[in-house]
Amino acid sequence: LQGYIPQVMAFLQQSWSNPQVRGSEDASVALLECFSDWIRFCRVDPVQLAQHPLLPAALEQLANPNSGITKKIFEKTVDLAIDVLRTYNMRKYNKATNAYDAAPEHMALVQVVVPQVMAMRGRYEIAVARDDEDQARGLCRVFTEMAESYTDFLLKTEEMGQKALIQLVLMCTSSEDTEVV
Repeated sequence: LQGYIPQVMAFLQQSWSNPQVRGSEDASVALLECFSDWIRFCRVDPVQLAQHPLLPAALEQLANPNSGITKKIFEKTVDLAIDVLRTYNMRKYNKATNAYDAAPEHMALVQVVVPQVMAMRGRYEIAVARDDEDQARGLCRVFTEMAESYTDFLLKTEEMGQKALIQLVLMCTSSEDTEVV
């Protein structure tokens, strides 16, 4: 499957730019599922993934409360964000040392994903104000996954914006709805 990654990524990019595909909920959901599956099961090169236009476009939909995406597309986009965060976290297992090491090869992707996820705070606050439990829950899933995936980042002594991520997770835990927490 690794050999087909360039063709699949090109197909996904071409499909995403097609207005008929983006105008169809079923086609958009299928496209997002396909993208997630290839990320999860084929380990797309993180630099290639960071440069793929579908990733920032999909994450932008989550951050923009006026994106007009359907509930199904919202859920699939949340799943995509979580798959990216889990698959390309800040740590990789080193068999030789039987320990986890930093994964600097993921930095190009981190530089794309982190600002997009941090921009979702506004949509979360709107979802909470509107009592939209599904959106609040989905966004909390993304925030907590990013905190789990980037634990080493959170523990660094140098200032890198860790407080903002911790505040996002704390916002989620302060919800009265136990489904969101």
